[in-house]
Amino acid sequence: MAAVRERLQALLDKLPERLRNLPPTRLFLLLGLAGVGLAIALVSLLWMSRGSDQQVLYTRLTLEDAAAITARLKEMGVPYTLHNEGTTISVPASRVYELRLKLAAEGLPQGGGVGFELFDQRNFGMTEFVQKINYRRALQGELSRTISQLAAVETARVHLVIPEKSLFLEEQEKPTASVVLKLRPGHRLRPEQIRGIAHLVASSVEGLQPADVIIVDSSGQILNQKEEGENFLSLTEAQLEYQKRIEQSLERRVESLLERAVGKGKVAVRVSAT
Repeated sequence: MAAVRERLQALLDKLPERLRNLPPTRLFLLLGLAGVGLAIALVSLLWMSRGSDQQVLYTRLTLEDAAAITARLKEMGVPYTLHNEGTTISVPASRVYELRLKLAAEGLPQGGGVGFELFDQRNFGMTEFVQKINYRRALQGELSRTISQLAAVETARVHLVIPEKSLFLEEQEKPTASVVLKLRPGHRLRPEQIRGIAHLVASSVEGLQPADVIIVDSSGQILNQKEEGENFLSLTEAQLEYQKRIEQSLERRVESLLERAVGKGKVAVRVSAT
């Protein structure tokens, strides 16, 4: 080890003399390479410190929201990093809360789709046809945002089909709707939540019935598919008890009438009230 240190010390002592003896072109080239190496080291150090000092700004963003937020961050000159296929954005930790407040004041993130803020900017040249399209888009967006507030739902998209009103009642087509849900991993919707989504969408469109709202998950499975006996299963205990009392009352009345004709104890009656 002592010999190695002596050699290094000898090289360092001779370095100034060797540099003085180098041709100017080689000296400039050597200094340039050293400068480039130092610059790369500094940039790498800054990048590593930048990455370690970042914090998640938003996660589980829609692609539309991610695009709008990153565009706004570029305008403000804020460095950011994308993760999870662009659905998560990280920014310097010291600016997380400030940026959340600024972006919230600008209506970001919107939660997917456009809502009734579509009408914030007045356009007096807009035709009635365009107004109807924009209203439908806004209503779809607002419903999607509302449904996305459920704990089990990651994202929601609502599609409405609202036919034009007809002068003749028998020719009037019924409105329909479909809801596509992406559920969070490990979560499921309860039957009453599914019915609640159907009623929420139906109550937002004139003439739309919950039965005409189809709800599917991201795999294409229909979540509110009607099954045989569904009406019976959906009855509450109070309704079942009331149905049972009606059946027993009818049975007694019919037995009493028939026993007068054929004799007591010779009649057995069963009634099903549906």
